Amino acid sequence: GNYRCNRINVLFDEEIWEGAHVQRRGGRYKPELLIYPHFNGIYKETGTYQGHPRYVEQNKQSGDSFGASVTGSEIVYCDEIDSWVFMHESISTTPQGVKENECSWLWRSPETEDFDILTSAGSDWKTWMGEVKSQTHVSITCIECTDRSDCSYHGDCGEDGLCSCDPSHFGHLCELEMPCKSLATEKAHTFDEAGGVKWEQGNPITLIDSWRDYKVYGRPVYVQKGLSGEPFDMRLYKILEKEISSSPSAHPSNLPSVSKAPSPFPTTLAPTNLPTSSPTWNPTTFPTLSPTVQAPSSRPSVPPSALMKKTPPPTPKTLMKKTPSPTYSSTEGSYTPTIIGEDKTSSPTEASLTLLPTKPKHSQNEYDTAPDFADLDDFFERKPLHDLEDILEDYSVIISYSGSRYYGTIVESNATLGDLFPRDYHAFWSQSFDVNRTFIISEITFSSTPVGVDFFEMRRRIGAELNPNVHFSYGPYGALIPLMSYQGSGFFHCFDVTPSPSVLPSISAAPTSTASPSQTPSGNPSISIQPSTSVGPSRSQTVLFRCPPIIFVGCTAADPAQFEDECRIVGEPCDRPSEFCCRDGCPRNYCTTKALPPITFKVNRSPTVPSASSPPGQLSSTSLPQSAKNICQNITVKKQCNKNTGGECIWDALNEECVDASL
Repeated sequence: GNYRCNRINVLFDEEIWEGAHVQRRGGRYKPELLIYPHFNGIYKETGTYQGHPRYVEQNKQSGDSFGASVTGSEIVYCDEIDSWVFMHESISTTPQGVKENECSWLWRSPETEDFDILTSAGSDWKTWMGEVKSQTHVSITCIECTDRSDCSYHGDCGEDGLCSCDPSHFGHLCELEMPCKSLATEKAHTFDEAGGVKWEQGNPITLIDSWRDYKVYGRPVYVQKGLSGEPFDMRLYKILEKEISSSPSAHPSNLPSVSKAPSPFPTTLAPTNLPTSSPTWNPTTFPTLSPTVQAPSSRPSVPPSALMKKTPPPTPKTLMKKTPSPTYSSTEGSYTPTIIGEDKTSSPTEASLTLLPTKPKHSQNEYDTAPDFADLDDFFERKPLHDLEDILEDYSVIISYSGSRYYGTIVESNATLGDLFPRDYHAFWSQSFDVNRTFIISEITFSSTPVGVDFFEMRRRIGAELNPNVHFSYGPYGALIPLMSYQGSGFFHCFDVTPSPSVLPSISAAPTSTASPSQTPSGNPSISIQPSTSVGPSRSQTVLFRCPPIIFVGCTAADPAQFEDECRIVGEPCDRPSEFCCRDGCPRNYCTTKALPPITFKVNRSPTVPSASSPPGQLSSTSLPQSAKNICQNITVKKQCNKNTGGECIWDALNEECVDASL
């Protein structure tokens, strides 16, 4: 009735039923991959079912009803189990569509007698995946509004109960920021000659012109055209391009080998000093016994049980034990051992030497490594398996949303938007996840664009091709290999193709060092960096727009309780001339012409000679202009110079003194 929401937005957890029983166009039920988030989107109340409201899935572009080519799924109340259930007439819970679940439910809520489906949104549901899976979740929200707050304060509520969004936002409830017009991948940045980072996306990734008419699952579509070969700028960050060399492939062959079992190391790479299975300690010399006496040059060739008397100075106690020891006699400045047997008359307190153990405390193991078959590229390195040989000569890549993830898919170069996303497009019924064309996939996200979202390459998706006798459990997406090594770094970034002011001050080119006839310095010219006294910056200088501090600005909105951003990126020019985007205390982004004094620098090669009393590399106060010697020179504390003079003075960090700010 009048107090019940008629349009709801439904978001299923990413549960996937491999081998779902699906009937297409009245044919037989066949097993298919059922990704439940493909059924995310708007559901509209359409009549009743068993006396309760009946919600029917709507078009994924306009939010209206599907045409004749697609039948929407339904969420209805099932009296047999006293629960709300999700169902579709062409998806059965049994192979032949007989002896199904009650009301053919695919998802079911806990038992309830409430007519309002929103009351079941926060509870645990059950999902059918060939068997019952418990503790799954469904997000159900009303997308009708009554005032501006329902539109996220980024739009107005219309008389029809739907939000009309401001130009800066879109979405059912104006909850999404406007998409950027161009994307650049992480691989588009390089270092310039000055050591800075520059971004150059050679082949642009652009927002489609008519994106408002072709929003898929409420998200814009991006396209990269004119491609041939592999899409290297959308592959793993470490993959730059195809290396042309005679070296073998870094990936192991997935074809069975008939050769004999290889050795742990290739013949040409076999190490020459492999450790033995029982490494032993075998030094060639003993430690020096004293500063003036050299130990024997080789180890005595006597059995361990031989008893030798010791006459040289004792070794440290940590290496000694009371046992019979060898006796050494001096010969030309060195000691040689003489075996004399056990000395039973020796003093019981006399220290004796025992040979050290022959096994070291630590030995370094060397390991052979097994190939990581999960990293095996079974897509671009097995092109015939995916019918890629012809299409990679001329193609485009489409980045589109599918309800919970973004897909990167290879399409024909001459494909139109009408071909790819017809009016009744549906990620499941249109089979958007194509194992032979979809090559990258995002993490689960509800972001308005792919910007800042982690992406993955999919490997090991066709398990039967690897070994028909082994059941691989990689899941429907296979092994997901992150495009970036660090989680949360994202892969796509907004790329502004229009030039913007530099955010770094530049130093003007050094003028010629040739002095005029009147300038005859007595030493090498000193270089001093001083604030420019010119009215405007020269071509070799850069002015940085400096936003006023937030503490001085406060909140500039007319109503601090309800405000919106006037611009997107702080520091960039606004639409109105001479205005730049800054941040205020609301907090919000606003446009202003008021700025702190710009920072400009120039190199002054005037032949100033340091005074004798000045430290090396520092100019004396005599090198400053005479106009700087005013009331500011009486201030010696930096804090007082900057804060207590009303802006008349400024602290000169180079000479550590307070000077006239007008200079």
